[in-house]
Amino acid sequence: AAAATLRTEGVLRVDGLVPPEATAALVAYVEARLEAGRVAVKEDEMREYQYFGAVLCRNNRYDLKLALEPVVEAVLLPVLEQLRPLLTELLPDAELFELAALVSDPGAPRQPVHPDMGYKEGFEEPAVLTGFLALQDVDEDMGPTVFLPRTHFAPVHARFNDAEGDGKNELLKGAPQAFGVLGRGDMSLFDSRLLHCGAANLSKKRRILFYFSFKAGNQRPPPGTILAALRGTKLDELVKA
Repeated sequence: AAAATLRTEGVLRVDGLVPPEATAALVAYVEARLEAGRVAVKEDEMREYQYFGAVLCRNNRYDLKLALEPVVEAVLLPVLEQLRPLLTELLPDAELFELAALVSDPGAPRQPVHPDMGYKEGFEEPAVLTGFLALQDVDEDMGPTVFLPRTHFAPVHARFNDAEGDGKNELLKGAPQAFGVLGRGDMSLFDSRLLHCGAANLSKKRRILFYFSFKAGNQRPPPGTILAALRGTKLDELVKA
């Protein structure tokens, strides 16, 4: 049922994946790493790539690469143990593609709607699946991710990419929206071709989402947000069958 939902809707919610103490420890780790990254980049701009990925609307928003340290594994591995059958069904020879935290500070503007990957002709199955896991309760004011279900198909991408006509505007006006309002330890898992955006953070609180992506072994998408040392890590290496 989960695989069918992802195939048709493009997004799936999974609740209660990680215990609170593991998410709290990861929040502290992300805060410290973010500060270290900001200091390092201030001293030497060339180091930005070591810490940060590219993110749309970078004002008050960070895409922070994470190392596979015990505090990260304590969140990632329980999730993968529960999702392994689903990931294996949809992504043959699944390989870690991204491992990072999305940080949205108060005042972060709403992003434009976008897919993380374009639609590739001849590939019905997802090339990349991404999990956004809330490290604290995320309410509507904190800039939850806005998903547009069923927008990961070729005809929708054709309309979205139509620069000439009115197709894109009509599409965005008429598309239903699903808000990633999550409790701590809950996750949105989505097809990377799905249209989505980060909403504006109107609260006084920093919002931290832990995220990971896996790609099918036979796919060669543009590089994702991941430390170079982790590239090529297989799902089967992280979670034993």
